[in-house]
Amino acid sequence: MEHSVNAVLHVGRCDDAADSLAGHDCDVTFVVATAGHARPGRVVVVPDPERLDDVVSGLLRASIDVREFDCVCSANETGIVPAAILAAAYGRAGLPVATAVALRDKVIQKRRIRAAGIPVAERVTTGSELHVDGVVRHGTVLFLVASRYLRNVVEIHTGGLVGSVTVDPDSHPRLYSQVHDLTSTALHAIGYTDGVFHLEAFEQEDHLMFGECAGRIGGGMVLATTMAKFGVDLYDEWARSVLGHPSGIARGRRYQQDPHGWVQLTARPGRIVAMPSADELRAQPGIVAVQPCLAIGDTVSGEASRARVARVVMRGATEEDLADDLRTFVSWFADQVEVEDAA
Repeated sequence: MEHSVNAVLHVGRCDDAADSLAGHDCDVTFVVATAGHARPGRVVVVPDPERLDDVVSGLLRASIDVREFDCVCSANETGIVPAAILAAAYGRAGLPVATAVALRDKVIQKRRIRAAGIPVAERVTTGSELHVDGVVRHGTVLFLVASRYLRNVVEIHTGGLVGSVTVDPDSHPRLYSQVHDLTSTALHAIGYTDGVFHLEAFEQEDHLMFGECAGRIGGGMVLATTMAKFGVDLYDEWARSVLGHPSGIARGRRYQQDPHGWVQLTARPGRIVAMPSADELRAQPGIVAVQPCLAIGDTVSGEASRARVARVVMRGATEEDLADDLRTFVSWFADQVEVEDAA
């Protein structure tokens, strides 16, 4: 995207995106579902920011003309199609509609991927699952990092461990060559030339199999882990792509050699009556960052995929040792949490 941006319309709420855009001194308007948006910028509240008619009606009721913005965007996966349609309808800079749809609609996406000659995973696939996170600008992948899930994502819904360990580029050159080729070809097939991405792939005996790709930053603690190991701020890179600013990734940068990874900490369902504080978690060996999700008095969901209490980033001696350390830490944390049955 070659443009100079001062005024931005963002579809949906995203605090990290708000902070990153504010850091580049632009004027931002957010279309959100609730008024509790404490970040810098003007806010327009609508029933559902994912519904295009709600967004358009809300802006008109607020006497806001989309043509007053330089670009329309969204850092939220569910907001990229409405944002792209608005940008196209009003002649503003934004993601092409066909690209936005291909990033959201996995049937269309995989049709494009197959046409590019890339093997595509269908339903349950054997092999270790990777997530690949990075930055693409002007059609060139500037940065990517591959991480190996502790358990394949399909197992999350049945209580599988949620987390991953970053794969070191210098230690795994062949894998990174495969990852770069797959990612570059896939992004080209989708038509995604500027932004951040989160791609899933499966390791096979002699190749990688494509899972899916999103035009957003990965969830969990992908952002914090990438920053801790590589010094790359993916939200800042997202903002730069939206605003038409050059990437901030320095050439020849050095990164932490220690393996890094993250994991989601869980507890059995019920109301939390006692658990380690964030400071107590930070004091544990190897812990780099902590992200609390629930507090004492909150209720842990009975749904396995939603039973998160906190997340941590950890560093270790080797990738294999770190994976074991993360699993051990999950068990330790669960033993420290006291939960009573919800009323």
